[in-house]
Amino acid sequence: MSEDTIQQLEQLIGKTKVYLGKKIVIKSYKEITGSVIVIKTDGLTYSFLPHEMEEFFKELKEVPKNLPEVKSKKTEITINGYQPTAENITLKESLINVLKEINNNASDETIKKASSICAVANTMVNIQKAEIYLINTLKK
Repeated sequence: MSEDTIQQLEQLIGKTKVYLGKKIVIKSYKEITGSVIVIKTDGLTYSFLPHEMEEFFKELKEVPKNLPEVKSKKTEITINGYQPTAENITLKESLINVLKEINNNASDETIKKASSICAVANTMVNIQKAEIYLINTLKK
């Protein structure tokens, strides 16, 4: 990620903007494996390839005074006492967003981005499996 991109993202943290017609508050960002930039907002998580960041910045608009308030539908699910971690929720949102992108635009670029995100997701799942195995081993 370029220094310019880092500076622009740092200036956006905590700011309310309009992106693709939705009011968002940018909470944080991070670069994954040098090829995917993940931006977490108060509602959704967005994933971009480094060369897509310029377009993201162009799409960000100031919040007009007449924009209606739209609440994000974030569900808290608990199954048998287990509640997904923030990482799991972010991972699921990223995968859903990339699936939507592929459905809307199945270009080579989108498929390349999807492959990178899926590779990261697969690695995260494998790490969680190893952690669960270790916890179960220590309990015995």
